[in-house]
Amino acid sequence: MTASVGNIVLYILFLWIAPVFVGNAVCNKLSMRGTIPRSFVMGYLSMWAVFQIITVPLILLKVSFLVDVVVYSIFLVGIIAYGIVKKTYRSMTIPKVDPSAWVGILVMLAAGIYMIVQSYRLQLTNADDTRFVVNAVDTVRTNRMLLTDVNTGKEILSWTGDLFKDVISPWAVFAAYLSKITGISAASMMHTFLPPVLLAVMMCIFWLIAGELFDKHIYRSLFVILLLVMYMYGYFSIYNAETFTIIRLWQGKATMAAVGIPALLYAFLRLYRLLPDDRRWKEKTVYNAEQKGAICMVWLTVFAVALLTSMSYILSTVMIGCFGFTYGIAKKSLRTAVMVWSACLVNIAYLGISTLLH
Repeated sequence: MTASVGNIVLYILFLWIAPVFVGNAVCNKLSMRGTIPRSFVMGYLSMWAVFQIITVPLILLKVSFLVDVVVYSIFLVGIIAYGIVKKTYRSMTIPKVDPSAWVGILVMLAAGIYMIVQSYRLQLTNADDTRFVVNAVDTVRTNRMLLTDVNTGKEILSWTGDLFKDVISPWAVFAAYLSKITGISAASMMHTFLPPVLLAVMMCIFWLIAGELFDKHIYRSLFVILLLVMYMYGYFSIYNAETFTIIRLWQGKATMAAVGIPALLYAFLRLYRLLPDDRRWKEKTVYNAEQKGAICMVWLTVFAVALLTSMSYILSTVMIGCFGFTYGIAKKSLRTAVMVWSACLVNIAYLGISTLLH
């Protein structure tokens, strides 16, 4: 299927512009400075989190895909309308950059573009596409969500095999939604149009992580450049994160490696920076608006990565456990540890649903 000019316009609008406005509104709500890179990242994390919250119950109820499209679209329109009414877009800025750092930033952007080109050149299609791509194509074609046997093409009444994992992590359905609203076929969306967007999100997350580690922009750009080089030339195994990022990013597990884990890392780094230091164990922990926003971001990110792959329930739980333990001791606050650990309730709930389905 060839994408028309209208399809491309909708693609740019929904996958490149709308997330920035959604993320900027969320940043405003969480007391975060809504720069364009941060708004872009927060936009996708918010969109994924809400899609996960809305879609999983609808799949369990075996509701038609069209209902999911309508309900989720109402959310997108609502959050963008909230941002317009509250005029949150006024806070949307491009980060101020030192003149001496522009060379490094331009090299970083060039490396990012080269990585996108490489992802097209080295793209791999394999048996995993019979799940991710076929489920997305079938969802659009039949208006059913994960109710088709991918091996026979026949409708099923209950879930079996890998579909148990897809029910609680419906990444293919999200790709189907993008296909539905843009008019681009689901296969083309996943193989051609979605990878550059996900790589851009990944690079923005790297930039945000660098901002937590370095003050000078030249060091941030060098940090991102080194990471991009590692990802482009880290093909020492067919199973590592670098390889998955380059050759099969449209698959949920690859998106988890490239975007999900770095997003969780950024959420935890930001929370650590904002939490108060030099406390005593007996002191009561009181959070300001920005610190509460950072805790909410951890929850938001856990919901977001849950959409990508069922592996996220284990990976994010391990990260939550480790960071919560470390933060509790480092910040001398049991409440902080509990607040971080409580994000595991998201994973417990979805794993409980999966267990009941079996």
